[in-house]
Amino acid sequence: MADGVARGPAELLAEKIQLLKEPQGASRLQRYLAPKYVVREKDIDGEKLLVCDFKDSAKFAIVSSELMQNLTAWVEDCVSSRHICTINGMVKTGKSTVLTRLLPQIILTKIPNAEICVLDFATFLNAGAEPGAMEEGLLKRVAAWATSAGFHVGPGDMLHLDELMDNLDRSGRTVFFLIDEVQRYFQVQEGTIPTWDILKGFLRVSIEDSNLHFAITGSGMVLAWQNFVRMTPNGFTFPGVCQRFFLPWQNPVQELDYARQEFLAAAANEAEREELSELLGEIPSVPLMAYTAAVWKREPSKNDAQKRVSMKLRNEFVTEMTPLLADPSWSNPPRLRYIRDLANGQATSDPAVFFDETVYDCFLKAYIDEKNGNFSFVNNPWTVCVARCIDARGALLNQSNFPVLQWCQNEQRLQQLARVGEFVQGTLRRWCSSPKGRKNRQLSVKEKQDRRLVETICRRHGTQHGWHPTKGDPYFERLLSWSNDAVNKSIQKRLEDKRKKNKTEPERLDMPWCTYLEMLRNANAHLSSTTRAEYEELLFHCLPPRPDLLLAALRNFTLSRPQ
Repeated sequence: MADGVARGPAELLAEKIQLLKEPQGASRLQRYLAPKYVVREKDIDGEKLLVCDFKDSAKFAIVSSELMQNLTAWVEDCVSSRHICTINGMVKTGKSTVLTRLLPQIILTKIPNAEICVLDFATFLNAGAEPGAMEEGLLKRVAAWATSAGFHVGPGDMLHLDELMDNLDRSGRTVFFLIDEVQRYFQVQEGTIPTWDILKGFLRVSIEDSNLHFAITGSGMVLAWQNFVRMTPNGFTFPGVCQRFFLPWQNPVQELDYARQEFLAAAANEAEREELSELLGEIPSVPLMAYTAAVWKREPSKNDAQKRVSMKLRNEFVTEMTPLLADPSWSNPPRLRYIRDLANGQATSDPAVFFDETVYDCFLKAYIDEKNGNFSFVNNPWTVCVARCIDARGALLNQSNFPVLQWCQNEQRLQQLARVGEFVQGTLRRWCSSPKGRKNRQLSVKEKQDRRLVETICRRHGTQHGWHPTKGDPYFERLLSWSNDAVNKSIQKRLEDKRKKNKTEPERLDMPWCTYLEMLRNANAHLSSTTRAEYEELLFHCLPPRPDLLLAALRNFTLSRPQ
């Protein structure tokens, strides 16, 4: 309206309403720009994959339709009520990607006027700080964001965190706080305790109707949940109001294959492609594969990349578990032995009884398997770290140089090689021998050809990928002598048969590549808690790389059996 023209009551009221709608306080800065992505369906071997291609980079994320539906439903529910969610997952399962790259677009699609505040606690809270410093750091960061977003914050020297959050809530504007590395708030100075209830107030846990909503994750969610349950349970409890999402510890084979091919396509030449292929082999999750491929681009060699990734995995594990393993409720030797047994898949008592009920239900339960009465943590680098940081007596070990990535890959390789061993077992045990009840019945020419083909496939793989099962190799000899009586008997039988046929022929190990794989399979079948340390050290040097290729070569080949 032009200046100097009288305004009526209705116009004045409309102007006041418009002023109330506009941001108060500091001038409004540019709105948060959510990462843009397009969701595409990919058909891989008959399986539908949901791939999010980000527009600002060559990066992508593979997600389940269930997760996207659950995130969308959570955001829609926030329109009418106060909501908190946690994004749970083990190490390198894509928690931060879901929080900061997938969720913002969903929020702004469903609630276009929503404000988004991304808080990475690790960037402004110092580990080992006093509890008061943690509260002060959080207050300053949120106040700075609120001021830049045009909220009325209040006098800085007199402001308290709960007062600030009340001001934001009363503004009537919908705000989503996306919190990463939440466990940092609890990593306070030794001898002090975190201010759990201050954080509970910040998260508005006890307020039913709020315009403030929170999505929370971190690299140490076990540590985070151990502290969430210590918030004073007056009014509402954090676990009671929190919706929990669980990211898978391992992606399906089709997703891993798709991601691997995408990363390999970015390699410059065939030599680099082969090196990256070996580096990515047997990695159980797409996010860990993506991180490994990114590190490989910056490092001069595959070994350097492995060391860098292992360091990252170790550091995240130390961040999460070291405070817990030193906690009196976790750290006595019997309890540590039980945790180690869980990591090794040898726990026989129910973990639901062992762990705090809430921590178990809200996090650990999703990542513990039960099979034939044995309980185990799922096969993830986090689990590998647990197994390596506690010895058989229940004492903590310093594993500062532990190659986490290689051990995680070896766990996967061993399971694949055990399957290969099932193929070659028949080749070795029945070679030149009479089946039970079939006296003097020798293998036919076709059966011998089949078994030679198995040996040829194994030999080609060994030659190409550098594993050489020869007499005199110290690890080969140790593996042959360790829990492999059946294999030794099979070898002796084959040597005796050869001596009977040709007494002048020198003794040599027949079908060495098949023998090697059968020994690995047999050793795996005889694994026990008392031999595990020796077994792991031995397998670290014995396992051939790329068993996926060996499995692929043998998958469609069925050994014919003597009739």
